[in-house]
Amino acid sequence: RLVAVRHLAAGEEVTVSYLPEGDLLSPVEKRQLLLRNWGFSCTCPRCEKHDDTRGFLCPVCGGSTVFLGVGGVSTCSACGAVPAVEFLEHSE
Repeated sequence: RLVAVRHLAAGEEVTVSYLPEGDLLSPVEKRQLLLRNWGFSCTCPRCEKHDDTRGFLCPVCGGSTVFLGVGGVSTCSACGAVPAVEFLEHSE
């Protein structure tokens, strides 16, 4: 039996994670490595874009959150800065 925690529109895709809940909070690189056990890479929005569970306060303005993801660091929505990846890696 599958139970949704929100309303689903007719025809909306329903997906199931191969990873246990605790691993879903890991960085995208670790999640992709774990998924190799099943022979595929995840292409969900969270894995393809920034990971909204791994945000950092913008080191330039402190006014918004920037995210570290597969494509690098997101742009700060407050000041437009793109902080260096090295800065964020040392902030974790």
